[in-house]
Amino acid sequence: MNRFLQFLYPNNIVSILCLTLISFILSIPVAIITYGMSKDFYEPAIVSSLICAFLTIAFFAFRAKGVKMFDSTTFQLKINIKMVLIVIGFQLLVNVPFTYFVGSTNWESNFSFSFLFMVVIIAPILEELMFRGVLLRALLSKYSDKVSILISSILFALIHIHPVQMFGALFFGLYFGYIFVKTKSLTTVVILHLIANLIGVIAMYSVQRLLQL
Repeated sequence: MNRFLQFLYPNNIVSILCLTLISFILSIPVAIITYGMSKDFYEPAIVSSLICAFLTIAFFAFRAKGVKMFDSTTFQLKINIKMVLIVIGFQLLVNVPFTYFVGSTNWESNFSFSFLFMVVIIAPILEELMFRGVLLRALLSKYSDKVSILISSILFALIHIHPVQMFGALFFGLYFGYIFVKTKSLTTVVILHLIANLIGVIAMYSVQRLLQL
């Protein structure tokens, strides 16, 4: 078992794919239970359960490998106004207009409490834990900063399912990866991710209201 867990340490594509496949299988019960629920809850619930399964297995893989998943700098906040402005600027000037003009079903969201809670709070925490806290940290042990950031960013974009969302997700994956490598702070990228999603939701809601006038 220990050797298998060491194999699942996600510092290469094969291990990442195997870990993801196992996590997907473990998340099937959630898909069955939530089937038929609103799309605003159904898809985030499945993705969240997959990430939770991934993080749980990765925790044991890190232990088997003798590597700490987190260290003393992980939860230190190292954010600055420049980081925040880049996130807000990209969302408002590039990502939101692109999403709107290309077309996305998310523009018809009912903005329920479950939708807001999943998108603004749960998603940033789980996604940053998985893609920066686990995947990027593991990849950095084998590859260069640039290659590690690129691989984790592509995977981050792919998990967003809808093609129109992948453009923004790829940018934020690259940017958050860069920030994480520079600061070693998971808290910083979680806050930036939260801000990005909050601005996106506010913009979506504002546009939807304007279209109803």
